[in-house]
Amino acid sequence: IEKAKADKQLLLGKEIQKKFIPLEPNENDQIDIYGFYEGAKGVSGDYFEYRKIDDNYYAFIICDVSGKAVPAALIMVQISTIFHSYFANFKMGNQKPEKMTVDIITQINDTVEERGFEGRFAATLVLILNVKTGVAYLTNAGYTQLLVYRDNKKECEWIKLFPSGAAGVFPSYMLPQPFQSEKINVNNGDVLFLFTDGIEEARCGDVKYNEKGEEIIEEFGLERLKAVIESSKEKSSKAIIDTIMEAEAKFRNGGEQYDDLTLLAVKRK
Repeated sequence: IEKAKADKQLLLGKEIQKKFIPLEPNENDQIDIYGFYEGAKGVSGDYFEYRKIDDNYYAFIICDVSGKAVPAALIMVQISTIFHSYFANFKMGNQKPEKMTVDIITQINDTVEERGFEGRFAATLVLILNVKTGVAYLTNAGYTQLLVYRDNKKECEWIKLFPSGAAGVFPSYMLPQPFQSEKINVNNGDVLFLFTDGIEEARCGDVKYNEKGEEIIEEFGLERLKAVIESSKEKSSKAIIDTIMEAEAKFRNGGEQYDDLTLLAVKRK
């Protein structure tokens, strides 16, 4: 009975966590946004969100807090609060997006570090996109590359990011290199993909063994993800993500979901 009560509370927590994450499609004449999230076991530290700043700018965030369950979820809520608070009553005016992304990541880093969560950190990326010009500024903490589908080439491109440690390990003033803002161009028809490591680390449900009789763990991997995106016939954000999740489910073949699946697609029209 006690276990049933605990399981019920975890399921309730999982549903509450989904309220922090925008899961409905958002599309207009300039941009097409769709995200997917499914926790592996109850609540988790995965999170993404976006905000329309004004007619020109949108802000996006994705993070993956180390560990699982309630401790990771509590840190996730803290990060969500920082993102929301930053844009509360916000007016773009003469604000510089390249400075804004650094400011948000710095606030997240210092807040998580100050709380003293031992062994906890958050791989985080913040991006601000000008939907009219296609110029995007981003700052990362713990991400190494960004995946972009280039419509003119009909293929994906990996963009290497400035090397930076995950948020929450050291206070910003102690970092050997401060957080950096990077600039990329997003052309009409291009699609940005922000995701946590759950999709690439999804495990094949078919058990395989090597010559020694040891079980081989086959993961979905980044190259398979890239191939699925490039082979998707429908290029709306929702259609591409649906195709990815169908491929992941087929690859898993009924096996247990190993990690949280979190993926956000942003298409500039």
